Amino acid sequence: MVRTRLLMTFVPDGAVLKAIVAGGARLDDAIALVDQVAGEAHRQSFHRVLIVVKLVSSGELCAAEYARLARHAAARLSGLRCALLAPAEHHTGAARRRQLGPDFRVFADEDMAMSWLAQPRDD
Repeated sequence: MVRTRLLMTFVPDGAVLKAIVAGGARLDDAIALVDQVAGEAHRQSFHRVLIVVKLVSSGELCAAEYARLARHAAARLSGLRCALLAPAEHHTGAARRRQLGPDFRVFADEDMAMSWLAQPRDD
């Protein structure tokens, strides 16, 4: 079986670390990359992270897989304010998003995600 390679780029954007993920992938690959994002955010002392998932090719994730990825990211990035940018059709309901915690949200629009990340936390 041939695996498509995932590429990740970290781009500091003010107080936000953007992690841009591109390429075809399976869910397990994307989950492993979340672990890399967590490590990089802590290494560079970022407290706000935007994960931009641009999976292309045959590796598109379905809604259930995006939901699993979001849950894993919420747990792994605990203590950070984190936004996951995903296509609107992959968003779960509002009740499910609330289960991810107050510092993790899923967005379809990057400007809205960056605006939310810039807001003060509700500590």
